[in-house]
Amino acid sequence: MGRLSKTHNLLTAQNWEGASLDDVLAAELSPYRDLGDGDRVRPRLSSGAA
Repeated sequence: MGRLSKTHNLLTAQNWEGASLDDVLAAELSPYRDLGDGDRVRPRLSSGAA
């Protein structure tokens, strides 16, 4: 639920006109930014998704 609120906050700040993909990704991935290298979540995309 907390992650949804970050995107909601971005949209609210922009008067619900949209948000940049960079801002959405930064907000959503911020909890993982400070993890040590051994604990870092490294999601992978399949070749079709990439």
